[in-house]
Amino acid sequence: MILRRLSQNLKAQNWTAIAIEFVLLVCGVYLGIQVANWNEARRERAAERHSLLLLLKEIEQNTAYAQFVIDNAQRVQPDMAAALAMLEGARPGEGDPNEGLARMAVFRDSTPITATYDDLVSTGRLSIVRSDALRTKISVYASLIDYQERLRAGYIDRAPDILAMASPYASYRFDPGRELGYDLAIDWASAAGDKSLVNAANRVMGDQEAFHQRRFVFKQYAQELCDSLAAELGETCTPRLD
Repeated sequence: MILRRLSQNLKAQNWTAIAIEFVLLVCGVYLGIQVANWNEARRERAAERHSLLLLLKEIEQNTAYAQFVIDNAQRVQPDMAAALAMLEGARPGEGDPNEGLARMAVFRDSTPITATYDDLVSTGRLSIVRSDALRTKISVYASLIDYQERLRAGYIDRAPDILAMASPYASYRFDPGRELGYDLAIDWASAAGDKSLVNAANRVMGDQEAFHQRRFVFKQYAQELCDSLAAELGETCTPRLD
């Protein structure tokens, strides 16, 4: 309609009307572009919030599971310390040394869920997160997961097979009622005379302590990211295991 009137006014050389029609045409195009841009921005903001909400839920679970792993490691620590004390001929404190020896070279860690982060990266949608600081925190968090797993794999690769080394001084009995699935008895006096076994146990305990400290680092960073995501969304970070 505007274009038809503009054509008619050009023929009639009605310059005032031409100017008005032209301004209306330009304004109409401009407003159309602005509305389209606004709709696109609104869709991006909705997509951003949806993705961040999913990420928040994921990290809430990872934070809770990291704490679970820390608690479990601290639960078996007295057992491992008791085993090391027996190997060194010292009086053990609280804890089951037989249980501790069986668990000494086991490096367990949380295996964080990364489905939402992986989807954001693979689809290129991580860029929709407007906050540069938050986007950096998310990337660092993912790097920490990779580093933690490489660290654990390194400890596992170099950990000696403590049970195999202690086998000459051990006797096993199948017991489905025990957590390990068997009952283990050790001739501690003889085992304490095996320098290779004692050295290996000391080295593994050092690695266990170093790795345990890394668990705290990961859990702390996961909690910080969880709080940052919650603040960005106007939500509350509530770590939980679903």
